[in-house]
Amino acid sequence: MMFTVLWKKSAVRDLGSLWMEADAAFRKAITAASDQIDKTLKRDPESIGESRDESKRFWFVFPLCILFKVDASTKIVRVLQVWKYNKRAK
Repeated sequence: MMFTVLWKKSAVRDLGSLWMEADAAFRKAITAASDQIDKTLKRDPESIGESRDESKRFWFVFPLCILFKVDASTKIVRVLQVWKYNKRAK
């Protein structure tokens, strides 16, 4: 069963601010990362990222990092925070 992904309003605002401040290449990377975040969280949010407690996880998708919360009983994932992540995986 697929999960529903909801973004907290403040996370949407922060994502928009990052996008507005970026150059064209970085905007493209932000758009690709946010698309990947939505698609992956819909499929299997409990197996990605790093666990922080029972329901919260961090996930790095260059150039973004998100904090999200999974509610398996309702099949809802909430993106709580998003920020720019500068380091690429090697």
